[in-house]
Amino acid sequence: MRRSWSSALVLALVSTLAVAEPVELTLPTVDGKTLSLSSLRKRWVVVNVWATWCGPCVKELPELADFHARHKDRDAVVVGVNYENIGAGELAHFIERYQLGYPVMMAGTTPLPGFPKMKGVPTTFIINPKGELVRTYTGPVTAAGVELLIDDLRQPAKPPAAINETPARPAT
Repeated sequence: MRRSWSSALVLALVSTLAVAEPVELTLPTVDGKTLSLSSLRKRWVVVNVWATWCGPCVKELPELADFHARHKDRDAVVVGVNYENIGAGELAHFIERYQLGYPVMMAGTTPLPGFPKMKGVPTTFIINPKGELVRTYTGPVTAAGVELLIDDLRQPAKPPAAINETPARPAT
């Protein structure tokens, strides 16, 4: 009985991990339109949640703009989510000043539906081309760091080594 319970638990965990649901977020953008993350499928999406008053957020914005400029026509995009109560005109001025070049959604201070609760800003979510949330990072990021992370996520998962497997020894 103990063995079947353990097997059922392992199967339940594996099934939960294997069936990832795409995340969706639709919010107004600073230019008065709306943007849905589902419209960006088939590319990696870097969702960066930030605020104008947040020093680390402002510091990472040029890095994200650089990443977006280099990848937007190939394989990945950045979507900013402004997480504060600010007017569209004031936010547009801020975006122009920092030359972001990527779309910015306006969330106010409402939690993002379908996303994990954030511990603070900046928070960056990495969404794979299937629309599945695959990584969450709290704190500032760099363009190089995002590239390394996405490159790592592109690699197929390696199966874990068997517990009783002996590591190969170099020939002597």
